[in-house]
Amino acid sequence: QVNDFATERRIAEERLVALKTESEGDKKNLSAVSTNLSELSLQLASDQIQLDIQRQECEDLRAEIVTLDARIKELLPYERLHRVTDARSRKDAVLPTNGHIVEAAPRARRTSRRQMRANA
Repeated sequence: QVNDFATERRIAEERLVALKTESEGDKKNLSAVSTNLSELSLQLASDQIQLDIQRQECEDLRAEIVTLDARIKELLPYERLHRVTDARSRKDAVLPTNGHIVEAAPRARRTSRRQMRANA
């Protein structure tokens, strides 16, 4: 019987050592998984912040586009006026033989009414 108890005790001690070893391995694995989970959580939070920043930038750009579209619509009549004025000035220009555009005749500078009154 003493032999049986000694054998059972040895088997129990071997199981205990095996369970302790397994427990230590599980603790290491749990620690590694916990670390990975923390890193993934931080990465997710960082990605979420970047996504929020990009969304805000997109909203800002959309608002700027709307503002610029409104400004363009506001300036369209002036562009048309500029085209007409530019076309008229080109019509008044003469093309010399070398291909450069020059004004046909220099125009006299207009005198304002204030200057005319002062001169009189």
